[in-house]
Amino acid sequence: MSQRAAISIAQMGALPPKSVLPFGARPKQDWLALSGKGLVDPWANPFQPLHSGAFVAELRLPLPRGKVLINLQTNQGVQRSFAVFIGPEGELSLLHREGAKLLRASLPTIPASTAEVGRLTYVFDSAKGNWSLQLTNPTGGAPLAAAQGMGAIAFANRDAEEICKKGNFDTAVLWFGFSRSGDLPRAAPWVGLRTVIDTTLGPVAAGNLRAGDMVMTTDCGPQMLHAVHAMELPARGSFAPVLLRAPFYDRRGDVLVSADQRLVVAGSAVEYLFGTEAVLVAAGDVVDGRTALAEDRRAVVSGVSLDLGGAALIGGAAEGDLALAMGDYTQTANAPLMCLNSYETVALMRMLGRIVTKVA
Repeated sequence: MSQRAAISIAQMGALPPKSVLPFGARPKQDWLALSGKGLVDPWANPFQPLHSGAFVAELRLPLPRGKVLINLQTNQGVQRSFAVFIGPEGELSLLHREGAKLLRASLPTIPASTAEVGRLTYVFDSAKGNWSLQLTNPTGGAPLAAAQGMGAIAFANRDAEEICKKGNFDTAVLWFGFSRSGDLPRAAPWVGLRTVIDTTLGPVAAGNLRAGDMVMTTDCGPQMLHAVHAMELPARGSFAPVLLRAPFYDRRGDVLVSADQRLVVAGSAVEYLFGTEAVLVAAGDVVDGRTALAEDRRAVVSGVSLDLGGAALIGGAAEGDLALAMGDYTQTANAPLMCLNSYETVALMRMLGRIVTKVA
């Protein structure tokens, strides 16, 4: 098949069946298992023990009292059970049983909070025996409640898979999952697999890109992709991606991106407010329910993070094409354009006639 024929297939949305990395390289993957799917790491050994890591769940607040939120019980040789529940007085508990071993980790009654979503994080280390449990606001701030203790029990990867794939859970649970790290996997900017990316050979679906491909940038010319990281992430709660509707953002079709993916916005309103031709805004800051939607209709979403070795702008080759900023913008001084804060984006969207309904 010719290169041009391959590009035509990419434009139509044909995607590789498995990894988008060449030579069988292991993808960048922080999550081990996620609700609604089970194991999301295709290289994971189901019988390998998970001696340390974290169980994370995002819950709707306020929490319903006297309810079991997550529950799985199995009895295949050894009785195993896992549950998260709210007591009649509002105390939140996590119960983990492995044969004769039993752990109950509990938080006191959760204080009233204005937050709509709470993140429950259970960090465990069975080798050291310690555990910690806390409920926080995903947007930051001090924990709403926290506890710690001893007696942590290891999971097997198959336990994490069964809890995420077969466990019963209440409607108050947005999503949950297991990570190999005690730190919550950091949200990383990514684009959907069918996002059209301009290359030196023409437009290609992001899911068909490989390390070594030459991507067109608007500020640095053709640049080689250092890596294409395949990612599977929760698609609800604070991890919900954003669907940018056509033709408002891209004349070629709708584009799915992470909430922290930076977009290029230009025009007279930008010049009037900020004295520059173009700025970068986070996709999560432009959700208005019409031109940009919080896309939470699926449990798990697949995307790719494109590594160009530094900050660069891709796309925007023609009028009406969406331009995206690739790179790490935790240090905005390295950004190719001015990065707007959430409140600045709100002012810009209002001037453009779009009322933002969600501010990250």
